[in-house]
Amino acid sequence: MHADYEHLSPREQGFLNLDRPDSPLHVMRVQLFPAAGLSDDSGGTAVDRIRERVAARIGDLHRYRRVLAELPLESRAIWVDAEDIDLDFHVRLVRLPRPGDGRQLKRLIGRIAATPLDPARPLWELWVIEGLENARVALVTKVHACLDEPEHYRGLPHALLTDEPSDKVGPPAHWRPHPPPSRIELAVDELQELAQLPADWWTRLRQWVAPEEGALGLSERVRAVGQAVASGLQIGSESPFDGEVGSLRRTDWTRMDAEAVDVVARRFGATVEEIALTVSTGALARFLEGTRGISLGGLDLRALVPLDPSADAARQGELAWILELPLAEADPARRLEEIRLRSRSEKAHEQARGAGLLAEFGAQVPGAIFSLATRVLRRRHPFSLVIATEHATSEPRYLLDALLEQTIPVEPVTHGLALSIALVYGPHGLSWGFNADWEAFPDLHDLVLATEQACAELVLAAGGGHSK
Repeated sequence: MHADYEHLSPREQGFLNLDRPDSPLHVMRVQLFPAAGLSDDSGGTAVDRIRERVAARIGDLHRYRRVLAELPLESRAIWVDAEDIDLDFHVRLVRLPRPGDGRQLKRLIGRIAATPLDPARPLWELWVIEGLENARVALVTKVHACLDEPEHYRGLPHALLTDEPSDKVGPPAHWRPHPPPSRIELAVDELQELAQLPADWWTRLRQWVAPEEGALGLSERVRAVGQAVASGLQIGSESPFDGEVGSLRRTDWTRMDAEAVDVVARRFGATVEEIALTVSTGALARFLEGTRGISLGGLDLRALVPLDPSADAARQGELAWILELPLAEADPARRLEEIRLRSRSEKAHEQARGAGLLAEFGAQVPGAIFSLATRVLRRRHPFSLVIATEHATSEPRYLLDALLEQTIPVEPVTHGLALSIALVYGPHGLSWGFNADWEAFPDLHDLVLATEQACAELVLAAGGGHSK
C-alpha cells in the first residue's frame, strides 16, 4: 500500500455505510466557557485566536487533515490528504439573538446536528456560539463517527484545551499534503491485497487457535463471541425509539453535580457508569409510563452500552454490551443493585469481550461482506437506544483564558434509533446529552425533567438532599 493513503478500519467503514443524508452520523461535543476569557479587543469573541489555536494543533490530528476517496475495484473508502484546509469554513462564528437563553441554544445545536458534513472536505466543523445568557460562549465540535476511535473524535476538543489559562496559541503546524495516488496505482494495490487475503486469513485463524501468551484462550474467545452473537440475535419489544427518523433533530441536556454523584457512589459502592444507567433507566420508566402512557409490564427495552476504555483498565479489549433495562423496578436503590449485578456479571463481560473480538476479526473480512453486514444491521437493531458514558479529565481545562465549565455530549440518531443518550463525567459532575428525531420526540424535555427527578430520588435514597 502506498504511504499516500490509508484504509478505513472495518468499524469506520461500517459507520460510513450507516450514514444517510437525512440521518448523518456525526458526534458532537458542546463545551461552555465564560465569555470574558475568550474576548478580543473589540469585546467580541476572539474567533481568529481560536482559528490560530486550531492551526497550531492540527498537525497532530492527521485525520482532521484528510478527506474520503474511493478505491476503484471494491468501491471502499480510503483516507487521502486534503489539498488545503480552509479554517474560515471549518471554524464558524454565530451569535444567538437576545436573550440567548438555553432554549435558543438547544434549538441551534439541533439544527447543527441535523446538517450533514461536507464529504468533499475533512469531516469536522467547529462552531463558536456567542451571545449566550450569563455571558457565556459555547464551542461545538462536530466530527463524523467514521473517525472511529476516541482519540480521533475526542481529538479536537481535547487538543485545543490547556492545563493552565494562556492566550498563547503557538506557531501554525507545518505539514505538507501528499498528492493522492492515481486510480491505476490504487487498482494495483487492491489486486495485490486481494491476492494476499487467503494468507492473511490463515494468519488470523492461527492467532485464534494459538493466541499469544496472556491473551484469551480459544475456548474463552469462542464463548465470548457466542455471547455477543446471541445477544445480537435477541430482539426486544417495539418502543417509541424504533422506526424511521426524519431530517430534523431536537437536543437537550441536564446535569447531576459532582457532589451528588459522590454521595451515591460512596453509599452504594457504584461506578459512574452504573449510576448513569440507573438514573437513565428511572427516567425512561417515568417518561414511558407518565408521558407516553405505555405500560411497563412485559416491556423489554434494551440499550447498547459502549465501554470507555479509559475508565477501567481491567476492561481493556471490551467494546460494548446489551442491557435489558429494569424499567419495572420502582425503587431506585434496588434498581441500582440490579444494574450493578448485571453490569458486573460474567455474561456482560463476555458480551463486551466478544464484541471487541468481532470488531478485531472484522479487520480481515472483505469490505463487501462487512458493508453488507452493516446495511442489514441498519434495518433492525437488537437494541432500542444507546447509552454511552465518557470520562473526561478531572483536572481544570482552559481554552485561551477561559475555564471549561461543562461538556455536553450529543451522539447521532439513525434509522431504528430515534433517541440517543450520552453522558460525560468530569469535574463538574455527570452531564446528560439527549439527541432525538424532531417528529418522534416533541416531548423530549419531559424526558429531561424525568432524568432530573430520577437523579433526585437516587440521591435521596443514598441519604443526600439534592442532585443539582
